[in-house]
Amino acid sequence: IVLLVIAWPYLYLAVKATGEIRRMNTTCLDTGGILPDVSTARDGHANVYFINDGEGYIAIDGGARVESLSAAMAELGIRPEEVTTVLLTHTDLDHNGAVEIFKNAEVYIAKAEEPLIDGTVQRTFTEYRLGFNNTMTVPYKTLEDGEFLSIGNRKVECILTPGHTPG
Repeated sequence: IVLLVIAWPYLYLAVKATGEIRRMNTTCLDTGGILPDVSTARDGHANVYFINDGEGYIAIDGGARVESLSAAMAELGIRPEEVTTVLLTHTDLDHNGAVEIFKNAEVYIAKAEEPLIDGTVQRTFTEYRLGFNNTMTVPYKTLEDGEFLSIGNRKVECILTPGHTPG
């Protein structure tokens, strides 16, 4: 019984995560165009969005796996070197796992997300839903809530939306 009490949070998380991943896989957009200057690449159970900024592309998120993201981008006719900016919604692996393919891009995260990377904030089952911290494999810059960026012919307002993670 002691083992069951200790293992219960892990078992609960495994069952809950399996259902959530199944749900996300059915709600994920297929690779293709959304608007004339916006496309999406399906990478597992998450999407990476590409916005044409007039000089290249802004990527919203960095994908999970290099192979699947590269294949989806090829289908869209977008080369990784054309991406000049990556804006990460948060630093979970399914959103930053393939970010290294964007060799010419500046990568941005919310300043509030940094404690998950440097270990200042520990993720738990009750706070931010996982028991491990996030990592970043590339250099990045941080953004504050309400900050504006000019990227190509686009102006981007950064809006902090904490919940799933602090950033």
